[in-house]
Amino acid sequence: MWHLLRLTWFSGLFSLSVISLIIPAVALKATASNTPAPGIEIVDVHEHIQSMAQARKLVNVMDRVGIKKIILVGSSRFTITQNPNDGFTRYDENNRELLKIMKAFPGRFEAWPTVDPKDPDKLAKFKEYVKDGASGLKLYLGHGFVNPNTGTYFFHVVPIDDPVMDELYAFCQEKGIPVCLHVN
Repeated sequence: MWHLLRLTWFSGLFSLSVISLIIPAVALKATASNTPAPGIEIVDVHEHIQSMAQARKLVNVMDRVGIKKIILVGSSRFTITQNPNDGFTRYDENNRELLKIMKAFPGRFEAWPTVDPKDPDKLAKFKEYVKDGASGLKLYLGHGFVNPNTGTYFFHVVPIDDPVMDELYAFCQEKGIPVCLHVN
């Protein structure tokens, strides 16, 4: 049987859950020190975080349970708070924080910022993030979340193959940058 462990930050608590089929379960058998079996490296491939303070706590948990690295993905304010009134805002702020966290803990985190597909400056912003060390891109395309208070969509309703994304995709392809798509 194959499993991938995911460490999740939720309401101030961390939880470890099985989310996919990747690593042989026998390899995850913890020793008395709660570390993975010799030769096994655990990488959490999708985590949302908002601050350096949370990163310090996360590194302590990573060390305790044997997680080598975590990919931090760019988040809107709504993604962090789950408050529909926050909408798809403050993602640029979160992207910059992820880059600071990555630099503060070399080798422990990768930063995969997000952009708004409707932002005419998305490519220029993403190029700056890459220049600052970003190694991937997180997109929320086709993720049409409706604000229950207003009845309007506020999360991206741009299709994955919309031409407004072509330049960004071409840049990622040219540079070998992976793209994580959150779609519905």
